[in-house]
Amino acid sequence: MTESHEANLDFQKTSDQVNPNVILLQNVDDANVDLEDEGYERKGDLEEQVNVSDEKRSESMGKATTPPLMTLFPPSKEELSNTGKATLLCLAQGFYPGSLNVLWAAGGITKTGHEIQTSEAEQQSDGSYHLSSFLQLSAEEWQSGQEFSCQLSHQALSSPMKKSISSTNCAH
Repeated sequence: MTESHEANLDFQKTSDQVNPNVILLQNVDDANVDLEDEGYERKGDLEEQVNVSDEKRSESMGKATTPPLMTLFPPSKEELSNTGKATLLCLAQGFYPGSLNVLWAAGGITKTGHEIQTSEAEQQSDGSYHLSSFLQLSAEEWQSGQEFSCQLSHQALSSPMKKSISSTNCAH
């Protein structure tokens, strides 16, 4: 990312001495200041370009951009036998900043609607965030052997992170 900063600097010649109120510029790599040889009547332009990666920008705000750690949990045996339902849990932890997208799919087809509940990202004491997303299914749908996946998208990831689970590859 490139940021550009411009400042117009006015110079006046009040006497043969330099005005002590002129700002001293230090550590500017890319400066272009034009002054006329005769006096200080002409305006000068200062332009500074800074290349800042998103990670460095986040570091300057106090924390490095960090991808989530992802865990996908199957439904409990108790839930399956007692309620006839199956709730999958997708847990995202340790990410920064707090914006994260969650998508659920069943058999490769995106799931939407009331069967999905996703919490707001919660900030932790270390500044990172976590959130939980639940996909509620019937026990029959879970036991069909179909593959269910949770996919996370976050600015620290170059491509979405995906984990899949099914009743046939789960230790129930």
